[in-house]
Amino acid sequence: MLKRSLVLMLSLVLIVGFAAGCAPAAVPDTGGQITRAMVGSPDNFNPILYTESASGDIIPYLFDGMMRRDHEFELAPHIAKDWDISEDDTEITFWLHEGVKFHDGVELTAHDVEFTFSTMMDPDYPGTRGGNFQHIENIEVIDDYQIKFTLSEPFGPIMQHLSWNIIPKHIFEEQAKEDISELDAHPANRGRNVDVIGAGPYKWGEWVDGEYVRLERNDNYWMDEEYPFISEILFIDVQDVDAQMRALEQGDINYANVQASDREHIIAEKGPEGDNTLKFEEVDQLGYTAIWYNHREEAFGDDKINPFTDVKVRQAITHAFNREQIIEQILEGQGYLMHSHFPRSSWAYSEDHVTKLDYNPDKASELLDEAGWKEVDGSDYRHLDGDISNQKFEFTLLTHPENNTRVDMQVIAQEQLREVGVKADPELVEWQTFINNHVDVGDFHAVILGWDLGGDPDPHNIFHSDSADSGLNYVAYENEDVDRLIEKGRNVVDPEERAKYYAELQQIMSEDLPYTFLFATKQTIAVPIGMEGYKVGDTGLFYPEQWHIEEISAE
Repeated sequence: MLKRSLVLMLSLVLIVGFAAGCAPAAVPDTGGQITRAMVGSPDNFNPILYTESASGDIIPYLFDGMMRRDHEFELAPHIAKDWDISEDDTEITFWLHEGVKFHDGVELTAHDVEFTFSTMMDPDYPGTRGGNFQHIENIEVIDDYQIKFTLSEPFGPIMQHLSWNIIPKHIFEEQAKEDISELDAHPANRGRNVDVIGAGPYKWGEWVDGEYVRLERNDNYWMDEEYPFISEILFIDVQDVDAQMRALEQGDINYANVQASDREHIIAEKGPEGDNTLKFEEVDQLGYTAIWYNHREEAFGDDKINPFTDVKVRQAITHAFNREQIIEQILEGQGYLMHSHFPRSSWAYSEDHVTKLDYNPDKASELLDEAGWKEVDGSDYRHLDGDISNQKFEFTLLTHPENNTRVDMQVIAQEQLREVGVKADPELVEWQTFINNHVDVGDFHAVILGWDLGGDPDPHNIFHSDSADSGLNYVAYENEDVDRLIEKGRNVVDPEERAKYYAELQQIMSEDLPYTFLFATKQTIAVPIGMEGYKVGDTGLFYPEQWHIEEISAE
């Protein structure tokens, strides 16, 4: 999945006290290890090619971009020390820091920036992000440290997209020239016999498939010779969220993103202070969980109707779910209902422009009747036109066993849909197979999945019809009004004007329901009790190059 970058920006100011009694701040010691769990195996460590979340957790430590978001979620300078935007919002010029080096010692210049974005703009680019750069008309390398992007028209999300992590031209250029469509096969994407090379605060250590990925401190990190402070970050491969919890409770890992509801279980196992080894930071999820419907006519086979192409069916299924009960039972109340694509933590969210479909089995039954899926004598389930010899309303509901919340959702969905005469057959498929053999290729009826969203709310890559074949619109959803509003929202720069289009878009999506939007959760991040140097933002912990672990003395 398209995963949001965890490595975000701070312009660090070392404050030296000159007032009486004020001493210069001590530089933290270098050392220590953060050990994290990764649920599901990574597949690709190239920031312009990866899609799965395990890789997305690791990549931000290895790579840097021209900009990154600070803990207040504002874009701030990073590799680019400054930029200028023309009055008509169609020209953006960046000035880069000098002396930024990739892990192999080669300097990162404007040529690497140009290569990164021109690769994603190539018609044969094998990744999913090409649609983000359609408005770029020209990229001009002015000199090694200055680059200008010219747009065909103003484009609201462009700064977010230009903050993408930079890849080394000298590593990938030969493959790109030979056959860019095979870029995914390059060994540097996976650290096989050759290191993954970026310019981030940590460099490649090793990957033992099925066991761990180890990252080492980048001793030549460009931001400051003291950074980063932590010597090693280890990502341990675990089977599922339960295994992550056990590893955290047993001390095998010391950093984990868990559901807020799990905090009490951890404390119960390790004591009120996490057995004096852990502390907890709570953040909102900028994302959500949903049931994704396959909108392709042929999804159920050539001789069967796809019921999900009918909006009345999608509305009926949404009415059939008691989502409040789901939040209480599965999330222990640590979440809130979603009705459309934008979570309430997004600036694009509008409380006044959303249709909230409540739990109403009677309404669900009425809508199913109207859609032609009717009860019939001799069957517990609905059949087309109320004829038992016709197609039964039965579908396979896929998810993956690594996420217990989604597994529990399968069971509840099966029970609650049975009450309105719909047969949902739960099926669990291991994460990599689930993504590669089902989601990526559109081979499913419905799946339980979620999105972690980026800093800009533009949903083009997820819901625009142009993204059905080459983007992240895995469900092949098409709606002309949705397309129109997405385009309007991205073709202006002013956030207030964009928000008006997104409010209208939210209204349509809450009624047309490309998905049944379920819930967003609160997240708890467990970290070593001595870990300092981070800032807590709405979406996580920021500035990993400044994290350090202080020795805690017993009292």
